[in-house]
Amino acid sequence: MKPGIVIVGGGLAAATAAESYRKAGGSDPILIVSADRDFPVHRPPLSKEYLRGDETLDKVYVHPAEFYQEQHIEVRLDTRVDAIDRNAREVVLDSGERIPYSTLVLATGARPRRLPVPGGDLPGVFYLRSLRSSQELRQAYANAKRAVIIGAGFIGMEVAASLTQKGIACTVVEMAPRMWASIVPPVVSDFIQRYYEDRGVSFYFTVGVTAVEGNGRAERVVLSNGQNLPADLVVAGVGAVLNTGLAEAAGLEVERGVVVDDRFQTSDPHIYAIGDIASFPDPVGGRVHLEHWDNALNQGRALGATLAGQGAAFRHIAYFFSDLFDLSLNMVGYPAGWDDVIVRGDPGQNAFTVIYARDEIVRAALMINDDRHFDTWTHLIETGQHVDSSLANPDKEPVLAAS
Repeated sequence: MKPGIVIVGGGLAAATAAESYRKAGGSDPILIVSADRDFPVHRPPLSKEYLRGDETLDKVYVHPAEFYQEQHIEVRLDTRVDAIDRNAREVVLDSGERIPYSTLVLATGARPRRLPVPGGDLPGVFYLRSLRSSQELRQAYANAKRAVIIGAGFIGMEVAASLTQKGIACTVVEMAPRMWASIVPPVVSDFIQRYYEDRGVSFYFTVGVTAVEGNGRAERVVLSNGQNLPADLVVAGVGAVLNTGLAEAAGLEVERGVVVDDRFQTSDPHIYAIGDIASFPDPVGGRVHLEHWDNALNQGRALGATLAGQGAAFRHIAYFFSDLFDLSLNMVGYPAGWDDVIVRGDPGQNAFTVIYARDEIVRAALMINDDRHFDTWTHLIETGQHVDSSLANPDKEPVLAAS
């Protein structure tokens, strides 16, 4: 096989990088090696629209299978890369086959963190990440009446909303005192909790899980306070583990992700990393890694153009979205480490924006059913504008404050 671009990983970042490279005129051979059994998919619908049956499978795939053939992109599914031989510029597959590369792209993403308790791998315990896992959960909830969701992160809360909408009684268990404590103030977590409780969802905070029990499959969740929660199915959303093992074993620099420059090049000039695993320099947020759909999409696009000779330094304000029942959440910017927040609008009306500040500089904005000024918040964050008390007035258009 003639050396070309080898992309390790089968998610959105991998598919988008290959697509972008071809669109930018790149003509080298491309091989995508994916451990998944399915072609690359968009992950957000797996816990929402597709999980509920509101979106068809063709909408979930990033591209139909024919796209890869038409664009001369070879895809090997259900195939693992066991090692990188940097000296020979080859990847070693789980079959022992060695594939040469001129450029290697690591887009290996993350995997769900497993429950470290007895019964965490019983049938009936689901870890949502892949298309197959979403399909298995769809089959399981068809005959379920009660579900326990372990973890009140975004995956857990999205699944709880979806299952509740399908008529399943959901209980959410979270070790922290409130949901999303590291990225939202209490006004947001309290609002979301009340919104869910009004729709029948129950919560247990500041309590852990000590076991999942059942006769051959999950039937109950045992809490650290001794309480047992009956369940027809259990969904664990307790975080993710970055798939950086391949990079570490190859001797690449890894620190909270694979360390890359502003064009995604690693410490090896022939190897790049994008998506969840990339620790990249952000002009506003500093060195970060982001596990978001938007990040995978835009990094894939940027790297494809770079490899085709048309790239530039990556500059993109972080963005995240979620849909919970009929709430649309849009987060732009860098909420970590805020020291002040401004609430714009009335949470009682189910439409408001929270503006985050640090050292009196706008750092992020969380919009709940209120994305009219999305571009303005993005600009305020990108340009490092000072906060202004008038931003709290929903009847006034947000304007740039004097620096």
